[in-house]
Amino acid sequence: MPLRVSFFNLTKRIPKKKEISTHFNTSLFSALELDFYLKALLTVKGGAFFLAGILSTKLYMMRSRIDRKSQNRFLVFIKSLLNHILTHNLINIKGLRVSIKGRINGAPRSKVWVASEGKMSLQCIDTKIDYYYLPSQTVYGTFGVKVWINYGK
Repeated sequence: MPLRVSFFNLTKRIPKKKEISTHFNTSLFSALELDFYLKALLTVKGGAFFLAGILSTKLYMMRSRIDRKSQNRFLVFIKSLLNHILTHNLINIKGLRVSIKGRINGAPRSKVWVASEGKMSLQCIDTKIDYYYLPSQTVYGTFGVKVWINYGK
């Protein structure tokens, strides 16, 4: 089900439609699925649960040994996705951070992969930060997916 968002310019009372462009070359998501995810992430607050769920589900779907190399492409895709969300957001997102911990690409030891865009102040008490942790089971063990979204003050 496609989601269409329209915004109104309150000074002129003329409806102004703003389309969110999606220009990602990936085989991980279908075009319709990616468009829906991006529109939901860019327009609704409380998206840490939603983003963690998407990433955890995709890691779970890449659980076979054959998909080991696609995990590396997935991590590059996450970095470009965070950049896109930060530049095209409509809800005043100041920063994003995603941390994935586990045996990435079937490595013998667990590693932590972190992607961060924008400002992420975890020291300020009055900063509105949405955080969610979600595990994902793979053939290499459990991956931990942590997502922080900074909405500012």
